[in-house]
Amino acid sequence: MSIFILFFCFLFLCFSIGVFFDNRVALREIFLISVLIFSTYIVVITEILSAFHCINFASVFISWSLLLFLTLIPVLKKKQAIRYFIVIKDKIKSKYLSLKLSDKILFYASSFLLLLMLIQGLIYPPNNCDSMTAYLARTIHWISHGSVEYYTTNNLQQLYHPPLPQYIIMHFNILSSGDYFANIVQFFFLIFSLFGLISINRELGISVNFDMLSIFIAITIPMVILEASSTMTDIVVSFFVITSIYYAIRAVKNSTWQNFLLLGLSSGLGCLSKATSYIYIGTVLIIFAIGILFKLLKTKQYSIVGYSFLALVVFIGINSGHYYRNYKLTQNLLGTEKQESHLYLNEKMSPKLLVSNIMKNVGLHIYPATFNNLYNRLIYKVHYEMGQPIANKETNYYKNLNYVGKIKAISFNNENFAPNPLHFALIVIAFISVIFLGRKQIGYNKIVLYALMIVLQALFFCFVLKWQMFHSRLHTPLFLVSIPLIGYCYYLKPFYRKLLNVMISFIFIYSLSVILFNCYRPY
Repeated sequence: MSIFILFFCFLFLCFSIGVFFDNRVALREIFLISVLIFSTYIVVITEILSAFHCINFASVFISWSLLLFLTLIPVLKKKQAIRYFIVIKDKIKSKYLSLKLSDKILFYASSFLLLLMLIQGLIYPPNNCDSMTAYLARTIHWISHGSVEYYTTNNLQQLYHPPLPQYIIMHFNILSSGDYFANIVQFFFLIFSLFGLISINRELGISVNFDMLSIFIAITIPMVILEASSTMTDIVVSFFVITSIYYAIRAVKNSTWQNFLLLGLSSGLGCLSKATSYIYIGTVLIIFAIGILFKLLKTKQYSIVGYSFLALVVFIGINSGHYYRNYKLTQNLLGTEKQESHLYLNEKMSPKLLVSNIMKNVGLHIYPATFNNLYNRLIYKVHYEMGQPIANKETNYYKNLNYVGKIKAISFNNENFAPNPLHFALIVIAFISVIFLGRKQIGYNKIVLYALMIVLQALFFCFVLKWQMFHSRLHTPLFLVSIPLIGYCYYLKPFYRKLLNVMISFIFIYSLSVILFNCYRPY
């Protein structure tokens, strides 16, 4: 099957990068770099083929054959290639043998859950409402027209929404002559997000012993489970948010052009994946810019200015095609008309309205229904005390006004509004522990800055976007990037370690039930 050329391209791309760095870079980072290059290649060939109206099987297959040929070149250097393969094999074997019994249990439990998600994505056709009306519908038009140019439609979301996840799905669909593999795109991005989280753990000084627990916690987030076998886009976004954070940290610590280039790729590809990336990645870049400015003033390393310009050029270059088409459509780089932007963006904001939005977004993760009912009463009481209407049109999506403060968190298996209650509780306790109980610990300042970044991301989210009952899925990047905080508390706070050890079995059972009783793709 022609589809396998994609998998061979990625495999040999990883191998080529590994041989190039010759063991100077950790295997997990080789995977991250490979995904960034692979995704960039998809954007480039899609834009080039689109310009000539040549998005078809033959052109796409030739484009990937060219990459496969280029990545096979290092294999011809037999001695170096064989040596690298042996080193990698020994590293993986050594890593597995070094795992403690508890880590091996987590490894097998995580592998079992991931296998179930993969099978789920393969045996079911795409059947999510958003996918049917927007995400997948646009890929059919692109293939039919041989181009990603805009077309006549009554659903403008098919046009102006950032297209990268659908570019990837389109290539899968063209090479497989169907949508058989459309659901597994997010699954693969989930796998590589795990490597990104482990890389952030290393940068924050979190023990390598937390790696398996990081993986387990990440893949048991209910919304992650549900989206991993769907054609939604939030896990794809999460990957690029994670890599943006990682390379921002690396670029501040070691200001080389390579780190700035990879930061530009991560942020550019993230913003080409979904509009929420502008909130999540934008926060990262603001903190990064402040850090770089302080370093520039301190070290007088003026090459940083040039490297920053390189990252900016890469960011704009990746998004230029999409920006151009949006500007032709609405004279707006993001593509939204003023009338439509009012549907999703807060029309006014104040401290009281921000508190209102924060409480309502938190309420999406309160479960089971008994706790949810109590929390809904609290929301009403707080709004009454503030003198604010709970369902105003300025800060609530107009189609959800009848649901404000009345959400019953019973759809634990629905990828549109599933709550993440256990993980939410762990993250809240971790934040409290970091703020009040960790001041004397090594690496505390880095953890506090990281926690501040997550808080700002959440605040900007609530500040910018009107509340919707579907926001739980948009919170996915926040949950994933919070996992290093859990690791920090796990190894430094005995009470937190005991709490998490007790919760692991409950988390596994809950996540397994989410997989088996998936609303759209049940077993």
